[in-house]
Amino acid sequence: MAPGKPAPRATLFPVASLTKPVVSLTVLQLVRQGQWNLDEPLVHYWTDPDLAADPRLSQLTTRLVLSHRSGLPNWRYQLPGGKLAFLHAPGSAYGYSGEGFEYLRRALERKFGCSLQQLSDSVLLRPLRLRDTRYSWADDRLLDSTRLAVGHDARGAVLRTPKPAAPNAADGLVTTVQDYTRFGAWVIRQTSKPDSVWQAMVAPLTPTGQPNQAMGLGWEVRTITSQPDQGYLLLHSGRDEGLFTLIVLHPRTRRGLVLFTNADRGAELIIKVLRATLNLPELES
Repeated sequence: MAPGKPAPRATLFPVASLTKPVVSLTVLQLVRQGQWNLDEPLVHYWTDPDLAADPRLSQLTTRLVLSHRSGLPNWRYQLPGGKLAFLHAPGSAYGYSGEGFEYLRRALERKFGCSLQQLSDSVLLRPLRLRDTRYSWADDRLLDSTRLAVGHDARGAVLRTPKPAAPNAADGLVTTVQDYTRFGAWVIRQTSKPDSVWQAMVAPLTPTGQPNQAMGLGWEVRTITSQPDQGYLLLHSGRDEGLFTLIVLHPRTRRGLVLFTNADRGAELIIKVLRATLNLPELES
């Protein structure tokens, strides 16, 4: 992309933690098909060597991972010695965790004998025609580096944009605005269905400590208190060096926003867009 020029429709953006909703919906599709159980212990399929001797491992389930109650840290490197450990018992408290999603990925891949990319392709990405959504750059035939939006620091200097060679269920997804918008529109349609899986997805399961905010299954759920008849919002954001991304869905009005930026100061622009469009106090934090 040339500086000062609009990004073409086919621009590829790394979206950081917006990886998690795609993984979550992949899992929920498997649940709906009867191929996966939200409440089965993940230890049935995968045991991380760092946790092998911890009896709490049998309490860790998909439902707890998707609602950020796994008890695991965000990343193991943040702990002494870089070894994975429970910060608290699974299910006992909120704690945002990338490691939880990675644990889930390993369990899924072990059970189904294929990669996370292959699983997502089969139940989500191909059915929705999301052709430019990939977890890694392992296959350069499907991702074109010339279409990549490179990151910028707070002063506008170009940063090296990582191109992960292996999938990570919590971070690293590459996609386009067109693909992710199609995904968001599909999610909105599912929220109106009485299916128990979709209703579990939007139920506020885990309070985050902020007013009217809780985690559902793979999404933050915010109650719209400023306009009580407007229901709730589904949100997720992503932040890595050189990028900030956000998706906001409003099921009641069937509206939503997908906002990708390739700059450390992208959040400043996103806040302005939110004020000019949805204009809800619930999006000020």
